[in-house]
Amino acid sequence: MIEPIYPPPDPERESRIVKDVISLMKLQNDKASTDRVARWLFLTLIKAQVYTRLPWWFARRLFACMVYPGQDVFDLQGELDKIISAFCPVKLNIRPMDYIINQRSSAHTHQRNDCGEPCYYAIHGGRLHLWPAPDEPMMLCVTYSLHLTPDIVPQEWESYLLDGVIGLYGRHFDSSGLLEKADEFVSRFYAGLKASRSEHYDSEAWERIDRANPTTRGMSASHAYGEVSSAPIDDQSFENAILKPAYNNAPGEIQILANKGSAQQNTRGTPITQIKGTHQP
Repeated sequence: MIEPIYPPPDPERESRIVKDVISLMKLQNDKASTDRVARWLFLTLIKAQVYTRLPWWFARRLFACMVYPGQDVFDLQGELDKIISAFCPVKLNIRPMDYIINQRSSAHTHQRNDCGEPCYYAIHGGRLHLWPAPDEPMMLCVTYSLHLTPDIVPQEWESYLLDGVIGLYGRHFDSSGLLEKADEFVSRFYAGLKASRSEHYDSEAWERIDRANPTTRGMSASHAYGEVSSAPIDDQSFENAILKPAYNNAPGEIQILANKGSAQQNTRGTPITQIKGTHQP
């Protein structure tokens, strides 16, 4: 999927919408009213976020990083709203966490391999789990969506949000006579969302009919992924990433240990209860 250019961020949009609502509804222009209208705007954005099953095109982002043998649990963090899809290196199928637990437990109980090319992922408790664990360095790519905020939406959404705030929430605090037909504001809000939804850039339709058979002739260091990723692809600190390895150079407590055949410091594979310290039991 190739995204269009994202709308330029507008950090002043929230302030403008709040001031417009206060003015139109003739509310008291004080901190209490400002905070109340800002809260209404936040709730209106939540309604816009869940209006459609697919994420809004301007809220979609890509994150890519290298993962290493045995790294199969990742903490989700930062600006993430929800995971849209995951690739490692091919597209992974989502499964319930129970399925991943069953596979890990079965592999450990029956002494089967638990590393290879990942096929499945699960989201549980703020973490992303892979099965099986990677058996060699490979790229993990995740498409995800952001929480909607006033500064990232397209310019035309300013009027939609103004209608939504007044029609959905301001109608209950009207002292101006503006909202005798409050439902008109609500209708305009949802009509605006519907119009935006009809002009989207999502990829699902063409993915269903794609019959291409690419021919490759060389190697690449995936520079393109590095350029469009929301965080530096080689940043092993994961400071600005939406995910990071859950168990990375942190021995002890509950850890993950791959079937490598020897006791070693933390980091990977099937779940095994461990004792605090610097070595695996």
